[in-house]
Amino acid sequence: MGGRFAAIVLASLLPAWLPPASVRAQEGGGGPIDLAPLDGCITPQRRQFAADLIEHFEVKFGPVSRPVAGQTPPPLKFYPLAGTLWDDLFTLNYVDLNPTTAFSDWDCLTYTYNNHFGNDTIIRSFDEQMIGVPVFAAQNGRVIAVHDGESDMNTSFGDQPANFVIIDHGLGRQAWYYHLKQNSILVGQGDFAVAGQQIALCGSSGNSTGPHLHFEIRDEDTVFEPFAGPCRAGDSGWVEQPAPERSVYLHDFGITHENLSSFPVWPNRWPADGQIAMSDPWIRIWFYGTNLPAQSTWKVRFRRPIGTLLPDGQTQQFNNAFWSWFYWWWSYDVTEMHSTPGKWHVLLSINGNLVIEAPIEVRAQRTSDFNRPPVPVTVRFEPATPIAGEVAKAVIDGPALLDDMEFDVVRYQYVWTIEGEPVRTITTASRSDMLPRNLLQSGQMVSCAVTPSDGELMGEPDTVMSVVDTPPVPIMSGAALAALAVLIGIGGCAVLKKRAVGSPITAR
Repeated sequence: MGGRFAAIVLASLLPAWLPPASVRAQEGGGGPIDLAPLDGCITPQRRQFAADLIEHFEVKFGPVSRPVAGQTPPPLKFYPLAGTLWDDLFTLNYVDLNPTTAFSDWDCLTYTYNNHFGNDTIIRSFDEQMIGVPVFAAQNGRVIAVHDGESDMNTSFGDQPANFVIIDHGLGRQAWYYHLKQNSILVGQGDFAVAGQQIALCGSSGNSTGPHLHFEIRDEDTVFEPFAGPCRAGDSGWVEQPAPERSVYLHDFGITHENLSSFPVWPNRWPADGQIAMSDPWIRIWFYGTNLPAQSTWKVRFRRPIGTLLPDGQTQQFNNAFWSWFYWWWSYDVTEMHSTPGKWHVLLSINGNLVIEAPIEVRAQRTSDFNRPPVPVTVRFEPATPIAGEVAKAVIDGPALLDDMEFDVVRYQYVWTIEGEPVRTITTASRSDMLPRNLLQSGQMVSCAVTPSDGELMGEPDTVMSVVDTPPVPIMSGAALAALAVLIGIGGCAVLKKRAVGSPITAR
């Protein structure tokens, strides 16, 4: 009787997260990634530096465009960063629309921080930055300010100078493309740019904790938030406003034998393996994610090579507030993995929903030459039929988290042709790419061949092709005429006065 009572008491004292005896959990943890600079990612001093460059442009080339009464700039047709929103890209911060010390985004949520005046869209890690993620001109315009040569792997806020491009898109509208990769800028002050033209690569220069694009739209001294919603009235600034993903999902995921407590977190990528040795004492899983509700739970299960599941582990608590962006890892000792080789699977559920089932090869020993090519890709055009005079976009479909069985960072070679002649060849870490709008003519055959690679092995390529469609008969609006006038150098006739852009800015 006393022994049974002691066992009951001992069981009640065990940690609530302890899995069954066949799966033993040890160390791990994580938390939110949420650093916001007090003065914004572009400080008043850096804004003034940009204003000085714009004044230099006006002295050399003439005035920048001005608003025209009764006319509004045309809406955006695409996000100007290569990749796919809510897949390999995530917009973490929007414009802060609350004039107080509190903050609120266009959707009355808190995907922003105080005094933030643009859209911050992150890429997955420094590994992707080193391969390259293109930044494109969002619309036609003229380059009015450029700065390059600054360090591009910053992870702190110290008022560091950033690399950036500012384009005058007409009717007084400017777009700021900020935090760019060092020595990646392809345009110069005074150049004309067309929509979809690559202007630089994404980086982490300036006040930045990781690689992302700060995309800021300004109508003279007024910051414009293109997303419309309950806290930003009026028409959307997009032809088709991107619908945000609000459910929890993962940006990146990996499995490794290494102890992750000694590795720095994002924007560095943690180690990942496609193999675990039967002698390895622990298997570690890690993931980066977004939109984690408060007091969320997670559970990890293991599927044997024969297809059956090990007994369920306990549901575990994050003990979190709402985390818009977070990292997590944990260690497991799976008894059967020490004696059963083959392809196992790790199943991760968050709040009761399976978010990933990932393979891991258990082998007698790990070897350095163990590698498999990336999974085959499927590519499509967006829209399905490219239109003459518009940007052509090629998009990769399929699971971004399981694009390589070793969890390697995949790069993609894009080869674009028009009538069989190559017009753009580039290798990037992005799951989409673009052709600028001035290349396509009605009736031409355009194609894009995409080949994945892990840096050593090539995966199976895919090609999409289509005959370019004729655009609808255009109706030249006053706004379009004014924008055209700017581009051909006859718009605007009054030199702008220098503005103190470091002073408070109104947002709409």
